Amino acid sequence: MQIRILAASAAITVAIFTAALAAPPPEAPPITAAPALLGSAVQGKNYKVETPVASDGLLYVFKLDTPYGNYTVFGEQLLKLRLHELAALEKLQELSQSEEFTKSLASSIQQPVETVGKTLSNPFSLITGTVSGVGEVFNKVSAGLHDPYDKREKAIDGLLGTSAALRQLAYQYDVDPYTTFPALAARLRDISKARAFGGLAVKGAEMAIPGAAGLAVSGLQSAGALGALVRDKTVSELDQINQAGLVKMGVDARVIDTFMSNQNYTPADKTLIVAALASMDGVDDRTLYVAKISGAHSVDIAFFHRLQTQWIAAYHQKIAPLKAFVSALGFPLVLRADGKLVGLFPIDTLAWTEETQKAAAAINDRVKSERSNGLELRISGTVTDDAKKGLAKLGWKIHEKDTGLLDGR
Repeated sequence: MQIRILAASAAITVAIFTAALAAPPPEAPPITAAPALLGSAVQGKNYKVETPVASDGLLYVFKLDTPYGNYTVFGEQLLKLRLHELAALEKLQELSQSEEFTKSLASSIQQPVETVGKTLSNPFSLITGTVSGVGEVFNKVSAGLHDPYDKREKAIDGLLGTSAALRQLAYQYDVDPYTTFPALAARLRDISKARAFGGLAVKGAEMAIPGAAGLAVSGLQSAGALGALVRDKTVSELDQINQAGLVKMGVDARVIDTFMSNQNYTPADKTLIVAALASMDGVDDRTLYVAKISGAHSVDIAFFHRLQTQWIAAYHQKIAPLKAFVSALGFPLVLRADGKLVGLFPIDTLAWTEETQKAAAAINDRVKSERSNGLELRISGTVTDDAKKGLAKLGWKIHEKDTGLLDGR
């Protein structure tokens, strides 16, 4: 009897050990040479991407060296945007070094402007002056000053025409007038000042920046009618339009307030997101989705959600009709009319890390509770071999390098 028990115990031990060997252990996020990822785009006239490029298991973390400073860029899609902006910045830099710009800038500085009973010899300096970190904290005490995209539009800015000049200039160079790229934002302000006050002429048709079309770049020209809307409307007007759009969709008022006040989204981002959601008329639980993306606590996460929202809208219009948004432990999924759950994530490389394994198992349990007709995962990048095996065991259907809709195809 004892011998049989020992034999059974040994068999169980062997089975457990064999299963442990069969299941791949968590893998480390990949590290890749920059040229292998980017090809000739690894270096340009005003930038260089450092090599090698590390990954956090989802996004590549790029180190971007430029004459304007060194930047960390999370993900290939955001890198596309930054390289597009650097191309625009190069052309703006050429313009700012011209004799015409120098004369216009000098004229703009010397021209006094009367505002609110007070003469300012250089009013633009009041708008673009730098503020220390401590000063920023104190500024947040005032509701009228804490928002970098001030909903009321700065009175002096509107009076002098610099806001309109900046938006027009950004449109001509196919970039977001409220860009979060500091070097580009500064150059746009300088040139729009010379244009508004000093009469600098900028030819529009010749200023379009070449590059691949797609949702990631989403410059104003790339965005079509929505880009023209951002060009022509003040921040306050855009806020009214976007808020009204969310109300019409039935999004909860508290969720709207949280989303609209999130400064990590530019006014252009919000406009693109609201338009994408509005195009999904009839899709349920949009409040749930807006509530999720309202919590974006950094610029790169806000960009991720903006791109994801546009991708979901394109999927709804071109691939399969959607029925509702679903939250799987904080991960936004969509439910198709045929009962299949779909996750669309603009990520670079899905590695079978410990975090990925835990998240996949938890999401799988949530998917089962939805009684859906399976789960389809679409990502813009690649899936490691270990991740493919692990996800296959969960029964997930994977589409990697699924960039057709993101690239505008």
